[in-house]
Amino acid sequence: MTLKSLALVGMMLSASPWLESHVASSTRAIQTVPSASAAPSYWRIRLTLRAGQAREATLDGVGCSQLLCSRTGIRARAERQGGESPIRFHDIRAIRLSVAGHATVETIDGASRDVVIPVENRVLYLIEAGHTSERLDIGQLTAIEFLR
Repeated sequence: MTLKSLALVGMMLSASPWLESHVASSTRAIQTVPSASAAPSYWRIRLTLRAGQAREATLDGVGCSQLLCSRTGIRARAERQGGESPIRFHDIRAIRLSVAGHATVETIDGASRDVVIPVENRVLYLIEAGHTSERLDIGQLTAIEFLR
């Protein structure tokens, strides 16, 4: 490509804010739609509702009712010591929920610990077929099992 051609392409791009915004919005759309080979931040889980029904879903992350805060783990505070720490989804086998954010986290290495999940992490963000999202408060659940 000649220097003259490069200059012409540069002028066309700078004169076309529509093209620039269209490319930017297309890039954002591509980044937010999960694919079949999605990053490991999407987890298949089994949810057990308080009424007894169970269903499988895809977990996008956790947060509050307004905002997804994490796609990699959940923050938890030890019931007795009180220090807050993250627990990666990769390490969780299941979360058994009782009331008001109190839960027992079972890890894949066989350990379990009683924790309190802070309000900022008590809403699950789920991805449904067709890439729509659903918010589900953990207060409606008795268990979350990570399927592997």
